[in-house]
Amino acid sequence: MLEPLLELQGTDSDRQDNVLKELIIMQTLMEEASEGRGTTLRSLFPILVGAPYDEGHASYPYTGNLFAQGSPAIVKHLSRLASPPTAAAVANFLESRGLPGGEEARARSVAQVVQELFSVQA
Repeated sequence: MLEPLLELQGTDSDRQDNVLKELIIMQTLMEEASEGRGTTLRSLFPILVGAPYDEGHASYPYTGNLFAQGSPAIVKHLSRLASPPTAAAVANFLESRGLPGGEEARARSVAQVVQELFSVQA
């Protein structure tokens, strides 16, 4: 789930990442709700799963444990910059729906988004 985020370098040539979009939207809406702005959202709890097991593995067709597979260690390798294409898409999405938080969404670095996600999971 998180490995594709390693490709994002915080440049205009980054591809848009849909998982990152979802995480930024979730965090922005939760932050806005906690500050009493724009939404009455009370909670969000993402369900994280690890990599799927290969066909033939004893645990197939299930997925592994994200934390046991070492994904949290990936954070130190993620970009400390926001990914402009993804952040702009999120900001446009929020703004087009009259929701606050677009500017904050543009500023969230890839690493920050994932660190915040893990803090919710802890």
